[in-house]
Amino acid sequence: MPSAVAALESLGVKSVKIFAGSRIRDARASQGASPTGLMARSIRAAKKAAPGIAVMTETCVCSHNDSGECWLADERGAMDLEETTEVIAAPAGLKSMATDSSPGADRKDPRKTGQRGQRHVNVDDLARTPRSER
Repeated sequence: MPSAVAALESLGVKSVKIFAGSRIRDARASQGASPTGLMARSIRAAKKAAPGIAVMTETCVCSHNDSGECWLADERGAMDLEETTEVIAAPAGLKSMATDSSPGADRKDPRKTGQRGQRHVNVDDLARTPRSER
């Protein structure tokens, strides 16, 4: 994958999106935020190979939970929205490791400027902001 990302950057491609599922799955999708998981390793490899390219990632829990659903279930089997939201937000830490020693994925919110990929946004702040104020 690193050579493919570097080749894309050399062709003028400005961003890539990585989809990386876990072979280790559980009911809480715990591997989604693992710093040693496939997603984290893929982000680091892509940013090392092409530091100037923007890296976007899949955040759905379906690739990390044992049911394959896009949400986590509560004890009754119904969707646990609070837990699902927490688990989806947890990988944001992996994606924000954008330093020279530990590159991470880029976090951008196209809704802020009306143009895609123009402004960096702190995802944690965005999650706390009511939708009506975004």
